[in-house]
Amino acid sequence: MAGYSSSGRRRRQAYTLIEMLIAMIMFTLIMVATGFMMTTALRGQDRLGKQTAEAQEVRAILSALTRDLRSAYHIMGSPSTYLVASGADSGPILQFTTLTPRIGLDATATTSGSYGDEGAYPRSNILQVTYDYNPETHVLSRLATEVPDSDNLPPAETPNTIVSRRVSYITLRYISGDGTVRNEWNLQNVAADQSGEATAGDTELPVAIEVELELQRSTREAVVFRTTIALDNPTVQPEGQRPAPPTNQPGTGGTPGTGGSPGTGGTPGIGGGTP
Repeated sequence: MAGYSSSGRRRRQAYTLIEMLIAMIMFTLIMVATGFMMTTALRGQDRLGKQTAEAQEVRAILSALTRDLRSAYHIMGSPSTYLVASGADSGPILQFTTLTPRIGLDATATTSGSYGDEGAYPRSNILQVTYDYNPETHVLSRLATEVPDSDNLPPAETPNTIVSRRVSYITLRYISGDGTVRNEWNLQNVAADQSGEATAGDTELPVAIEVELELQRSTREAVVFRTTIALDNPTVQPEGQRPAPPTNQPGTGGTPGTGGSPGTGGTPGIGGGTP
């Protein structure tokens, strides 16, 4: 009886072939499910990373446009300030002048230089900005230079000017003060022709600009991003906003006695007054 019980316990401690097969099947199912979940998680992470990169790229494009367009600036009668958009789908799609929040001295300026020296002038706080788009390469470029250096506008599609390399298309629409929406704008001071009449064009800045763009995507349907940028000061500034630079020529400083007492109008031999 005792031998029978011991043999029965030994038989119960062993695994049968069926039990081994069930264990292998369960292990395989668990491994397949774990692999599927890991693959799904990795794909989701990759998709989320791409969406984040796209959102950051769109934010960078719209931030650059917003920063520049909100400070768009034009002085009446000044040929150096303008806002011109031809409505084209490629090339320079928008050219305008905008204010920057700084005025810095030229690196070549010297403290001992006179005001008439080129290096002694402060750098302008007005930028000439051009947005250029190439639909073949999908590159959107931002070209900028200060007004005194208008001839030094950098070329498009260089590392320092590229805003994005994946723009499928970009469209700009301009809203006038009466609510009219247009695809082009022409605000500039054009020299008069032989008849004495200047070329017709806009006389004010748009109050807002609609921006619509799409980024290139290889695996998913296209998503269009839209925003409207309102200009901070669409009013054209009158002439004479900045004083003319002083000169060292004799006799141009003022009239004798302008300040209320004799000789306050200028320095002898320089201001044009007498003591």
